[in-house]
Parts: sequence; structure tokens; C-alpha cells
Amino acid sequence: MLLDGHCHKPLAFQNLASIGNLRTTIDHDQLNQNAYFLNLQNGTIDLSTGELREHRQADSITQIANVTFDPKAQCPKWKAFIDLIVDEDDEAKRYIQALLRYSCSGDVGEHMEIAEIIHLFGKGTSFISANQSFG
Repeated sequence: MLLDGHCHKPLAFQNLASIGNLRTTIDHDQLNQNAYFLNLQNGTIDLSTGELREHRQADSITQIANVTFDPKAQCPKWKAFIDLIVDEDDEAKRYIQALLRYSCSGDVGEHMEIAEIIHLFGKGTSFISANQSFG
């Protein structure tokens, strides 16, 4: 730092040291409080409403999925697969969708056996795809 042509190194180092000592602390109980917020690459989706919004530091979400939300995305293979396994049973389709939405949340209030999920999806690529999509 130069003042009047003189170098004031102690002041410069003091300023630099003070910047390095800035810390933010947060109690771990304040992290990830909303189990239905899922951080995606382009925002946070509220799994209870399906709405996407901007990331907010105040949400204190510590993880992010490697997925970008696209409201116009089509999923013909997924729809064909669901039609294949449950035919035209709309109630079963809604149940599978709710199951996947629930599995993406941090809510552990409901108990679901892994056997029930495997029964629905088998051990094949559909289960693996859903699992890999959300980490």
C-alpha cells in the first residue's frame, strides 16, 4: 500500500490478515431444515409444490444435485415404461411419482422398505436411473 510514495507494509499485511480471519459459523441444526427443498443446478425445487425458485443462502442447503430443471422437458421413455408396468392405472402412476418425489426429499417420517421400491422398479435400469439421477 503506497501513501505519499512510501510503502506501509505492516498496514497492508494487517488488512490482509483481517480479511483472512472473517468467518461465518452456523449451528448444524440450522442446515437443511426443509426436507422438501432439493437444490438443483439452476435453482431450488420445493418437492411439496413442484415449484422451482432461485437458490437462497438463507435456506442453508448443503448439497446440490447434478440435475438442471427444465419445465418443458419431455420424458417419453419414462412414460412408456410407467405405462408398461402399470398399464392405464392412474392411481399407480401417481403413487410411483409420489414415491420418487418422497425419495428425493430428506423426510424420514415415513418408513419404506427397499424391497417395496425394488418390487416396483425391479433391479434394472429404471431403478438405477432414478437412483443415479438424484445421487
